[in-house]
Amino acid sequence: MAAPATPYSTSAQVGLLLKTMFLGANPSATSPVTTEDFTQLISWVDSVIDSFFRSVGYKVPFVAMSGETWPTSQTVVLSYMSSIGAAAMAGGHILNPAPAMVPIRSGGGDQHPYTIAIDKSLQHVLDHGYHFRAQFYLGTKAEKWISEPQGPWTDFMVDRVDPTRYQMVRGYTDMIADVFDEYEAMDIDWDYMWSLKDSKFDVA
Repeated sequence: MAAPATPYSTSAQVGLLLKTMFLGANPSATSPVTTEDFTQLISWVDSVIDSFFRSVGYKVPFVAMSGETWPTSQTVVLSYMSSIGAAAMAGGHILNPAPAMVPIRSGGGDQHPYTIAIDKSLQHVLDHGYHFRAQFYLGTKAEKWISEPQGPWTDFMVDRVDPTRYQMVRGYTDMIADVFDEYEAMDIDWDYMWSLKDSKFDVA
């Protein structure tokens, strides 16, 4: 399957998310939000999606990685993001005009549910790029996400290693090193506390 190009969704797909507002019918040239309106909303949302993926290092328009087939699931994710983004704009700002709209408050409690959904999806792009397998620019987050080993990997000295556990042990090692540096800065022997503990036992 080839990598998709914009638009990532259709007015019918967006209308599916807003069926109750259209009384079960699909958007049309005479509906409250016309198919032409949806085309414009989808274009805006798709540009935002592209900018987020580009900001973390993916090449946009998307290109399949050399020697790999573009995963269908990635196309579906882009279609989902585009649809809910356009539905958020239509359902929250066009079909519910003021004063029917509630104010957007911090925490998202009063936001349109599709607005919350697209915000979370865009945050996923910033956090891990949805782990998309696509061409990227060198030295970017996308390269790191694709290049880093996933799951257990093999080390020539310790055999099988779980990277998550390795990172945890490394974190504790760094903490111990920091404590050691603090002792040196205060000119305290590294074994001072242990010696003090021994001396208390001796006194007892």
